This record gives sequence, structure tokens and C-alpha cells, in this order.
Amino acid sequence: MRKSIRLLLFIASIVAFFPLQSCVVNRPARPGSDFVWVTSYTLPGGVLIPGHWKYVGPPRHRTVWIPGHYNRRGDWVNGRWKKLKPPRRGAYWIPGHRAPTGRWVPGYWRYR
Repeated sequence: MRKSIRLLLFIASIVAFFPLQSCVVNRPARPGSDFVWVTSYTLPGGVLIPGHWKYVGPPRHRTVWIPGHYNRRGDWVNGRWKKLKPPRRGAYWIPGHRAPTGRWVPGYWRYR
């Protein structure tokens, strides 16, 4: 009787242990102190957005943080800094964002 209880407890601990291993998230190194980790989430359309670093610090002169995103081919692109040089006077940068479908819309220049 005791052996069967021990065996049952052993099997239950193994069954409980393996699903917990799949909860481990390997996140890339933090790019700086002004970043927060955004956990993965699913959009209403069912598109999974993996976890990524989001810049929350003060604006940087002529530089913008491009968050991690999927490109048009479906490959994941890590977040990075992009230097901005206005194409002409009076232009301002519209940052990239996710469309309601989950597709990444790249940033672009807008003119006043």
C-alpha cells in the first residue's frame, strides 16, 4: 500500500514538473535601463506577438527605438535603434505600430 502511494506521488510530481518547464521564457539581454519587458500576448485576430523590450525613457535627439516585430516574410526582427535624418525641413517621424491584424506598420515621415 505504501509503495503504491509513493509511486503515485512520484508520478504526480513528474507530471506536474514538465508543464512548468515550458513556462520558462528566454528573453534577450536588456538593451538599457530605460526599457521594460512586454510579455507575449495574442491579438483579437489570433496573432501571437512574442515578448519584446519597449523603450519608456525620454526621447532621444534624432534617434528612435524600433521595437521587435515580424517582417513581411514572417521572420522576427529584434528591436534596435534607428538614426533619423529628416528628408526636409518641417518633417516629423511617425513611429511604427501594429495594425489591428497584428501586421507591423513601419514608421514614416510626415510633413507639416
